[in-house]
Amino acid sequence: MEANEARSRAMKSLSLELDKYPRDLLQRFTCSSAQQSEHATPREDSEDIELNLGLSLGGRFGVDKSAKKLIRSSSIAGTIPVVRDDDFLNPQPISYPTLMRTSSLPTETEEEWRKRKELQTLRRMEAKRRRSQKQRSSKAEKDEEKKENEGPAGLTLKDRQLSAAANRFSSMVAPPFGMPTGAAAARQAVLGGVVEPVAKGSFLGLQGYGRSSSLGSAESQGGSSLGISELETKFLQEQTSLTAIQNHQPRVTDQNQNAVIRPSADQIYGFVPVLLFLLIVGQCVGRPMYPLPSTVSEGEKQPLQTSRPYNVAHRGANGEYPEETTVAYLRAIEEGADFIETDILASKDGVLICHHDVNLDDTTDIANHTEFADRKRTYEIQGVNITGYFVVDFTLEELQTLGATQRFPFRDHQYDGKYTIITFEDYISIALNAKRVVGIYPEIKNPTFINQHIKWADGKKFEDKFVATLKKYGYSGKYLSKEWLKQPVFIQSFAPASLVFISNLTDMPKVFLIDDVDILTEDTNQTYWEITSDSYLDYIKNYVVGIGPWKDTIVFPKNNNLDIVTDLVSKAHARGLQVHPYTFRNENAYLHFDFHQDPYAEYDYWINTIGVDGVFTDFPGSFHNYQELTSPLSTKTKSN
Repeated sequence: MEANEARSRAMKSLSLELDKYPRDLLQRFTCSSAQQSEHATPREDSEDIELNLGLSLGGRFGVDKSAKKLIRSSSIAGTIPVVRDDDFLNPQPISYPTLMRTSSLPTETEEEWRKRKELQTLRRMEAKRRRSQKQRSSKAEKDEEKKENEGPAGLTLKDRQLSAAANRFSSMVAPPFGMPTGAAAARQAVLGGVVEPVAKGSFLGLQGYGRSSSLGSAESQGGSSLGISELETKFLQEQTSLTAIQNHQPRVTDQNQNAVIRPSADQIYGFVPVLLFLLIVGQCVGRPMYPLPSTVSEGEKQPLQTSRPYNVAHRGANGEYPEETTVAYLRAIEEGADFIETDILASKDGVLICHHDVNLDDTTDIANHTEFADRKRTYEIQGVNITGYFVVDFTLEELQTLGATQRFPFRDHQYDGKYTIITFEDYISIALNAKRVVGIYPEIKNPTFINQHIKWADGKKFEDKFVATLKKYGYSGKYLSKEWLKQPVFIQSFAPASLVFISNLTDMPKVFLIDDVDILTEDTNQTYWEITSDSYLDYIKNYVVGIGPWKDTIVFPKNNNLDIVTDLVSKAHARGLQVHPYTFRNENAYLHFDFHQDPYAEYDYWINTIGVDGVFTDFPGSFHNYQELTSPLSTKTKSN
């Protein structure tokens, strides 16, 4: 009796001590005769019998006869003295070791682990199959009893409805990979047809069928569609054959020796509800794959409005998102922009891209990409030496590893680095995929610099590639022509010689951009006063349909107040030229004092007092709201 109580107390103490140590630490208990308590008395059998406990999962017990130990290989192990029966007659204080760190002790090879996991998976699947078979057997007994009660009439109303639904769905869903769908398979089985075999490795996950639904085959998709290994697939094929024999179904094989089972009526009726669910979900989440740019016809789109000044989204809705990114353009379209504007440059490998600056420093996270640290260069841009990272030194693939960032520090930066540089074709596709007619307004940016650094294999110039891309996707026609109204476009540039060159390539409308009064034109080195003179406007009107001046060159400011109003707009209108000034921004730093921090007041001044024909704005939603308040489109125009 006393021995049993002593044994119980010792084991309880041992358990409490072991519980002190976490199971997930890579540590080891050590114990030697030198570490025993000074109160411990030597025994005749001085050799300690130690128990090496594995404190983590996955280890295996073994016996080390030479050391007289029970061992368990594990990543976490401990050694404690074993309490023997004779110790309880003469209890001794137990001394526990200090902690020491040890390395992980692998218990099995990767191949052994994989095989063990596969066997576990097969066991679980076998257990699931048995449960399913038991459920089907129970259902079959109930159905048989029900049919006996109904008489020889055949199928119940519910069964006939499910069969009819399968027929309807099979006619709606296109069979993938040239194979009949699951619904078609069910219908063929109901009507007495034979379900065709599927490629090796495919499996739907429902016992009794030798083919998959719309998931495709393992060979056609580079592996099993449900992640089933080759060993498991073989096991399932064997079980399919066994089930067929048990259910007295003939086992049929195709030319590749794959099992094909003619399902019974019970199996079909159990399969149809699952099939209907899969097809409904597939119809809900599926979407068409659009080419780029899209050629999908969606019928008549709402046409471009031409009854009020154009709302030109300057580099997209870049007041909200990083400029010239996909999300900025989509947001601009959502907010009601008539045109989305962009700047076209070329990458090192000759791909046309959308980016405003020839250097990448201000609007990308290039500074975080140390792999490009050796790409920094110094180039002369319009008479000024600029040092930085330039688009002409990067391929498209390299450029698209960079993230676009917001240019201005006072705007929202939460989207920095989340969107990348897009191509000219990406930009076109955004406009073509819009639910209404949306125009594009691309600028040939720095053509002199691009033509100096990028050479195309066919000897073409930057302007040639630019126009060829527009023509490739159906852009053509003079301003307000039938072709133009279908796919509206304005071509813009600060380089007058480039516009004259392009006018020989296409009759698409062009707009001559005018910079500040102290900046020369890029390719002709003309001053502002020269290009705004009567004689020059008489010349350039033969090549362009409008001008795009900076708004402070139309109305000169003084101390942030409007001061001198020039006659530039009236001179342009007298020659039949439109005027689209830039850039309108909502922030107070860009609003003259006359407008009292109200962007709507600024829009009203330029539209109704100055009389411009369109505006470039960073906030197309604001300008759209202003127009809807002051000059809303008629219901007829919107419905068209």
